[in-house]
Amino acid sequence: MKTFIAIIPNQDLEEKWQEEQYKNCAWLLEIHIYEN
Repeated sequence: MKTFIAIIPNQDLEEKWQEEQYKNCAWLLEIHIYEN
């Protein structure tokens, strides 16, 4: 799991990062459900 720290005050980048985080969470959740 990679951690990304953005110091750039860029709204576009922030939204994209949050979107990626959401995808990661959804992916992890799918794996978790699949394993159970």
